[in-house]
Amino acid sequence: MVGVGWTHARGRIATLGPLALLPRHRGQGTGRRLLETCVAAVGERGVQVRVVEDGTETAALGLLLRAGFRIVSSLLELERPLASGTEPGPLAGGMRLRTATAGDEAELVMRDARSWGAARTQDVATLLAHGNGRAARASRPGARHAFARRGERAVWLGPAAGDDGALAGAVLGYLAAEAARREGLPACVLVPAGDRRLVDALLAQGFRVRGTLEYLAGGGGTAPPPGYALCSRLLA
Repeated sequence: MVGVGWTHARGRIATLGPLALLPRHRGQGTGRRLLETCVAAVGERGVQVRVVEDGTETAALGLLLRAGFRIVSSLLELERPLASGTEPGPLAGGMRLRTATAGDEAELVMRDARSWGAARTQDVATLLAHGNGRAARASRPGARHAFARRGERAVWLGPAAGDDGALAGAVLGYLAAEAARREGLPACVLVPAGDRRLVDALLAQGFRVRGTLEYLAGGGGTAPPPGYALCSRLLA
């Protein structure tokens, strides 16, 4: 085996990755054929295929662009180090947090689908069963939520969604502080670089920029909506 590629279709949206090839087999067209096979495996014409790629991986980025993918958003990988403390910031807007349970699954799937573009029932069920979720309600209508999963060296946050970037950032900050207190680990999250309300809310809570990535789409699609943090790498 010299390479591997994965696609995960959910309705009319599919995610691509990981896509990897042994270095000695690069530059021979193998990567291009592997990518084409993965896209073809999605099947239905008109399906949007999404992928997150490290912007420093210029060869992979060029391969995707030549295959017709478009960069729809730059992403920031933010990290809240342990030095930022274990106390979360205040929750504004009359927001109250509670642990998400299996009873919230239907509403969380629906709210996540509003931001992501398709229902991810299996993903939400996995996070509810094995992750750490928070559901939030505010004085005005609209649910906000965020998930966290423990990795080997960090707790990965996301997906998270909220009607307001600042409030979504508050929920993420709470989970990050909880990760420091309970797990003794830093917390990381992927957010659209252009969502200043969300980015500013996270920077104010001790997050710092760890890296940048590119969010690409094939077959249409737009940038992630405001107040949305992408699914963690552990479930990408």
